[in-house]
Amino acid sequence: MVGFELEVLSKKVDRFGWDRDRGTPSHDRQVLDWMDALHDFELAEVKAACGEAIIARPNKCPNEGHIREIIMRNRGKVMALLPKHEPPIKAVEPVAMSAHARAEHKATLARFIDRRKVR
Repeated sequence: MVGFELEVLSKKVDRFGWDRDRGTPSHDRQVLDWMDALHDFELAEVKAACGEAIIARPNKCPNEGHIREIIMRNRGKVMALLPKHEPPIKAVEPVAMSAHARAEHKATLARFIDRRKVR
């Protein structure tokens, strides 16, 4: 589908030369370069970027780098509008226990374990 968008774009800018080169190695290479550069993007994004490039410079045919730049700029605008993530909550630091409190805690655990064994 990206190759088709290149065909449409090229015919808009160069009405006669594009068809003359059809089937030649240079024509095929141009189509492959476009497909390789833009295959990661949604077709709707590629179409919108092609339209934006033609509106910005109607007499110039953009290359795949221009289209990629427009797509990335538009994605950046969308990302700027998304809500920011809040920073992660820090884990609670364990409170240092005194030797006396540690001994009481161990005794409580021991009584609990002893009760479970009795039943």
